[in-house]
Amino acid sequence: MFRVRLILSFLALSLFTVSNVAARIISYAPVSTRYAMPAVQPRDAPHYLLLESPDAPFWNSSPILGPVMPSYQPRGELVLHHASGEQEPRVILSRDGELDTISLFAMNETPDGARHYLVLANPEGVSGAPVPPPPPPPGTVTYPPWSNPYSPTRYLYSNDDGVTWKVLDLPEVLGTQAFLRQDIGGNVTRGRGSQIRLGTSETPFIFGASARNQPGASTVFYAVDKGGAVRPLVEMAASFGALLVGSDRTGSRMLIAGSPIVNGVAQQLGIRILDLDGTLQNVAPLSSAHPQMEGWITSSGAVFLEETGPNLATQRVSYFDGGEGTILTGGPRGWSTGEVIFAVPTHDFEGAWMVQRNSGAPTRLLRYLPGSGVEEMWKDITGPEVEAIHVASSGERLLIQVHRPRAADGRVIIDPALAIWEIGSPMPRRYDELFLAEGPAKGFVSLDVDAAALGAPFVFDSAPLTNNGGGGPIISPPPAGGGDVTQEWGVVRASLQQKLVLPALARLTGAFDSFWKSDVTVWNPDAEAMTLKLRFAPSDGTPHIERELTVAAGELRYVPDALHTWFSLESGGGALFIEPPLGGAIGITSRLYNETSEGSFGMGVSPIDIFAASSARYYLTFAGALQGASTRTNLLVTDAGGHGSSFGVKASGPTGFTGRTDAEFDVPPGGQIQINDLATVLNVSGQAAARFETLDGFTIPSLVSIDNRTNDPTMFPPDVVSGVVRVIPMIGHLEGANGSRFRTDLYLYNPSDTLKSIGLSAKPLDADEAEKHVSFTLLPFESKVIPDVYKTAFAKEGLGRLRFQSGHMGDSEGIRVSARIYTLEADGGTYGFVMPALNAFQSAGPGESLEIMGAFIDSGFRTNLALVDTIGWNTNQPVDVRVEIFGTGGALLDRFDTKVRAAGGTHLLDIFTNRGLEADSPTPVIIRISPSIGIIGAFATMIDNGTNDSLYLGAGLAAQ
Repeated sequence: MFRVRLILSFLALSLFTVSNVAARIISYAPVSTRYAMPAVQPRDAPHYLLLESPDAPFWNSSPILGPVMPSYQPRGELVLHHASGEQEPRVILSRDGELDTISLFAMNETPDGARHYLVLANPEGVSGAPVPPPPPPPGTVTYPPWSNPYSPTRYLYSNDDGVTWKVLDLPEVLGTQAFLRQDIGGNVTRGRGSQIRLGTSETPFIFGASARNQPGASTVFYAVDKGGAVRPLVEMAASFGALLVGSDRTGSRMLIAGSPIVNGVAQQLGIRILDLDGTLQNVAPLSSAHPQMEGWITSSGAVFLEETGPNLATQRVSYFDGGEGTILTGGPRGWSTGEVIFAVPTHDFEGAWMVQRNSGAPTRLLRYLPGSGVEEMWKDITGPEVEAIHVASSGERLLIQVHRPRAADGRVIIDPALAIWEIGSPMPRRYDELFLAEGPAKGFVSLDVDAAALGAPFVFDSAPLTNNGGGGPIISPPPAGGGDVTQEWGVVRASLQQKLVLPALARLTGAFDSFWKSDVTVWNPDAEAMTLKLRFAPSDGTPHIERELTVAAGELRYVPDALHTWFSLESGGGALFIEPPLGGAIGITSRLYNETSEGSFGMGVSPIDIFAASSARYYLTFAGALQGASTRTNLLVTDAGGHGSSFGVKASGPTGFTGRTDAEFDVPPGGQIQINDLATVLNVSGQAAARFETLDGFTIPSLVSIDNRTNDPTMFPPDVVSGVVRVIPMIGHLEGANGSRFRTDLYLYNPSDTLKSIGLSAKPLDADEAEKHVSFTLLPFESKVIPDVYKTAFAKEGLGRLRFQSGHMGDSEGIRVSARIYTLEADGGTYGFVMPALNAFQSAGPGESLEIMGAFIDSGFRTNLALVDTIGWNTNQPVDVRVEIFGTGGALLDRFDTKVRAAGGTHLLDIFTNRGLEADSPTPVIIRISPSIGIIGAFATMIDNGTNDSLYLGAGLAAQ
């Protein structure tokens, strides 16, 4: 019987919010470790094209003009990706010393399945006579000769998937404007404001170009035929600007703004339709042409035009038909009104979807169909900041993208929120959150709304930040998540359907007479029962087992020995796949442990979303992988794509790569393999890091280090990238309860082929001291361990906080860091837990909460809660934090407030016992942490009272 001793007994009857349909935080993984920029391309095509670069350019943003202009162009290579991930990425154009920068690039994957590429690139060696590059190795891509060796630009075209490239026959010195506007939807990625437009199968591209560095030069709109022939369509006067501002659905007619030159005479400034044979049709006169125009053409030749006037003085959506114009929404506006109006075509380009919103006013979704007038589809009085709408090709649904800003707090910017809206249904009430360090040019790279509504993957670009910054994090929905994300920026792959993996579920005999079991906690936050699909994939290759599990509304269930309870297995080990119904979201975690006569040694096992998996161009690292002869390390690798995969793993020691560097392995479809004693397999002795690279498919690696004396396991998650300030919330050197002696080892790894430096800053949790700083420089691929780091590197004892950074935002190859806190026994044996660096999902600010799953009330264990203020400066203002403890059904078991020292922390010991919570059997709970100010990171440790072994329970952003 569960007993709660509380003075305020009515708290046990209180419920925290359980939504009708629980939104969730979406996990994801970048598709490349390099900075990646998407091409102008069809958004729902089977493939997408990225420029992948070691550089991370920032962009300038003008609040007046609106376009986002590059500060400098990246150097890199063009890589073709498959939208579903069923094909491996492929480099189609690489500079290899010949191509310097790529300014503009586009791909048109036409309905006949052909792919056409147009690239504007700058060659190296622009001064002096060119030196031909050496011949490439057999089988590699060859490059065309320069069209003009002294020209700073050249236009390259390929119609055979990048096997050969043709230099377009154009004047020597030409350039194309590079406007990059905020993505508010539409059927073309980076199409808004682009001066490269997608055409037909016969004429794949239309673009505008003018003489570089020649003020007053006219602009010519060119067409590129599928064979690579170029023809001018029309010349435009420069004095009034010349812009491509839209097209029809088929790409056979372009919408242009400016003043065409006919028989040497500049015509009236206006909007016109341009056919691919050069024919012009007047639509409407203009007072000015500017990049803040975008429109489209209907099948009958009518035109929709979204326009923001100079200095944002006007903002409107208009419809032109038969020489007459009608304003559908908007008009004159003041600079400070904050009103936002934008429009995208309906699925057939015959109508318009429009959003109208303003600060403090309802947000309205409008639709205009010719003959029906403007119709209000819904009005949301909460005023969500809808920033993009994407229309399904079926015409039956929209994807609504919302920005939810919060006060700037020095952390990375986090955005957006997503919902599928079925046309004709009530407005969305649930938005799933995709937390990213976003720039103003963010948007979907690859998206099929109909398929995404059924759980198919999508690809989203966080875009580079701007030089003038901006934005802020947002509020998070249930259940808590995101702890499996290792980088919060880049071009990422994700899904609206939650699919989780617990990578280690066991009931088996291990080394040194150990016997391992897994207890699982599962939580259904919905107000209705949910039936989960479970699939157990044994790591020994035996057949998978499938089950269904129904979890009651709001239920928080503790399942002992889950492999036996759910699958009736007496012995086995492998991965557990968990799939809630479409639109559902659950919380789940487990504890893997070995029982002894004194108690248990074990570790927490957190779930990983299959879309947080590693792929062929996104490697992962484990800085603390191999810890010497006194430990053994096992590597579990799970296939996340369902089609089978392969991977390679290398070890790095103090002098770089060491041991065997050609180790490659295959993972069966939807299955798992376990590599025991990784050091022996890789022929490595001593401490080393591991670099894990997926060769094909999608994989989830999980690394377990086990102390050979105590048999205590530690599961290391992949390291987070360090291009932003990261926090390890606790390091220490102190004597603990029951004779324990806690120490912290810090692991550093440079995953790149260049020298890298890192700055470490530590300070006590319980004192107002300034941070102490140390720095290290690591050789290429060097790994380093700093034993007892708080004592040896910082000359401190007690508990402290560690902050670090290596590189800059956008840099994925800075030094990686991980830590382990452990107690040291007299015989040299250790037991403890991993102390990973927090990602952006594992700290919360005002108006947010963190949730911790996996703790349970039981007399054999004590649970400690750590709360740490992660900011870098002392505000001298303690942070008020509310702590709530919930049981099954959302029952509020306890609530209390505590204070956290500014830029410090607090460690609450044995919180269940000290708060009067007892239970006769393991009773699972959820711990919720809500700060009033500051940025608070949190974690819990569950400690076996017999062995004194601790396991780490991470926090995740939670529901509001």
